[in-house]
Amino acid sequence: DNGGVWVEPQFMTKITDSEGKVLETFHPLSQRAMDPRASYILVQAMTGVVQRGTAGSAANMPGHFAGKTGTTDDFTDSWFIGFNPNLVCGVWTGRDDHQPLGHNETGSRVALPIWRKFMEKATAGQSAVDWPTPEGVTQVLVDPATGLRAGVDSPCADIRSEYFVECTEPKALCTAKDHFHLKLPH
Repeated sequence: DNGGVWVEPQFMTKITDSEGKVLETFHPLSQRAMDPRASYILVQAMTGVVQRGTAGSAANMPGHFAGKTGTTDDFTDSWFIGFNPNLVCGVWTGRDDHQPLGHNETGSRVALPIWRKFMEKATAGQSAVDWPTPEGVTQVLVDPATGLRAGVDSPCADIRSEYFVECTEPKALCTAKDHFHLKLPH
């Protein structure tokens, strides 16, 4: 994540002669593509995929990782795109003839183990750097069942720390009445 800045892919940074003299340097184009607050919140949501979602088998890897699994209909393709603040890696699994990989051959089952094996070696020895929080982002404890703010007296069974653009976070505290409403047939 570049904080919402798109950087043109670059294959060469410089050309040198046989004596090391720089003949030409290349500088990639870049431009703001997304609000840095929205970019950060999206990355935090993708860390949830690794911590407690479809990529949960990578949750115990040292460091901070985020990503997204994917599987097409009929299990013809599956993938996992994952990253940390220093490195991104994508693994696609599929067949050239577009035939199914097999029943239940999902991104988390087929592509993720390949990604994990590569990333464990590629990130070995890296410090566990985290994504910097941009100004204007706040962290709030919420009840994922109700989406409301969790408080000291809230009867929430599960509480999660979530990120919001300031002034968009839930204001109302979760109550027993909110949890009662969840149990009602709709």
